[in-house]
Amino acid sequence: MGVLDLFTTSKTPSAVNFASGGRPGSLDTLAQQAAAAAAASQSLAYFPHPVLDPRVHVLPALEAFPAAVRASFPHWAAYADPRAYFHFYTHADPMQSAVAICIGFSAWCYGRQKLTGNASIVDGLWTFLPVIYATHFAFGSGTIPEPRVLLLWSLYVLWSVRLTYNAVRRGIFNKGEEDYRWPLLRASMSRLSFELLSITFIAPIQNVLLAITALPVYVLVTLSRPEYAVLQPTRPTSTLGPADVILTLLLLLNLTVQFIADAQQQRYQGFKRGLDQNCKHPITIPADKLLLLHGGTSPAGVVTNGNKAAQLHPDNVELYHGLTNGDKKRGFITKGLWAWSRHPNFCCEQTTWWIFYAFTVITFLPPSVLVDLGNSDLLGNSGIIGNAAKAASKLATKAVYPSPPTWTYFMNYAAAGALAMNGLFYASTLYSEGVSAAKYPAYATYQKRVGMFHPVDTLLRGLYYRFLVSEQTRTRVEAEIWGELGDASKKVN
Repeated sequence: MGVLDLFTTSKTPSAVNFASGGRPGSLDTLAQQAAAAAAASQSLAYFPHPVLDPRVHVLPALEAFPAAVRASFPHWAAYADPRAYFHFYTHADPMQSAVAICIGFSAWCYGRQKLTGNASIVDGLWTFLPVIYATHFAFGSGTIPEPRVLLLWSLYVLWSVRLTYNAVRRGIFNKGEEDYRWPLLRASMSRLSFELLSITFIAPIQNVLLAITALPVYVLVTLSRPEYAVLQPTRPTSTLGPADVILTLLLLLNLTVQFIADAQQQRYQGFKRGLDQNCKHPITIPADKLLLLHGGTSPAGVVTNGNKAAQLHPDNVELYHGLTNGDKKRGFITKGLWAWSRHPNFCCEQTTWWIFYAFTVITFLPPSVLVDLGNSDLLGNSGIIGNAAKAASKLATKAVYPSPPTWTYFMNYAAAGALAMNGLFYASTLYSEGVSAAKYPAYATYQKRVGMFHPVDTLLRGLYYRFLVSEQTRTRVEAEIWGELGDASKKVN
């Protein structure tokens, strides 16, 4: 008997009878069945719950994908029949239909790339695909999702709204728009090598990465299966608690910081071209500042950064929202959040996927591992029946998965999306920085003084330059990056 046989065999009680002694449905019977399942599935007792074990749902679903396709499409003519697609979607495991969706998007992206020569086809879908997969997992069954699933899905939508807004501002959806890195990469590779990259990474692998970002939703939705009606985690998806509120607030804060970082970058890029922060209209610089910019003095005695204008070098005159001509000459932004991270927007983006993943952690994390931050009303009942339901669920869970290692509460297969995105952003950022370092002389100094992603890295580098190098070296490095704004307290707008 497998671990799921506890709930799928004829011995499974149709209703929990908490006053029946040893009859089917009683606490004693549930405990006996749980113990029997545990004895028959010791190899599966490594996870806090069967849902977290990839051998229970995910891997079997992937292995059975070809058979599921053949069941709905027994012959080639079936691929032209819409009813076959409806049958597949309604009868296949959500993971199997997600694989089919991913294959479809991958083929479409590759075909469009071959027709247009544009390698950024996936980029145009980037802001939507995670939400599409999250929606598929959350609503594909046709039922209303549990509260935590619905909350998590809504946060995916918020993520998409922010990123889509930024993509529109940057013109990513403009016809023919292509990320500047693809032409550079294409020029550095042979035609065959770039074709291999297209048919492996650009179209399919990027689509797979976007698909697995929705794994946290799949994990939580799987808990709604009938076989887990009794075997519920510490904080079931049917109730929301303080932990859900904390994660939601963290995500909102994270999106806000990311929005600010994007706005600062957009303002700087517009300033470089003499445009406003929306990159649409020319900016107007006051006459007294124009005079200073050309080496003159101002009778108005303009004060910038606490210094009289007449004493300022022309490159240090603030021209637009704290930006100077020196900032423009440097070629890249180093102020605001970008004084603390070379890529604050990427840092927030990577954090987003870990916050989504954390919803799976709080669901299964027991109070004994961390302070209970959630509501543990397992079946939503009250009184004697509710207490008995809790006892039965906890007893069954403990019997089937008696002593999982502590780390399994914090790491499950849903983390694959966050890990994959971390790897992708790190690799793409290395390439982007190589381009920037070759283009802008001061970028290498910026890399030495400011961390790639995390402000803590920048803080540690600041301590290094303050206490372990000469004052002359520190002044030179920080002047090259920030001009007169060498003090971190003055770098944030």
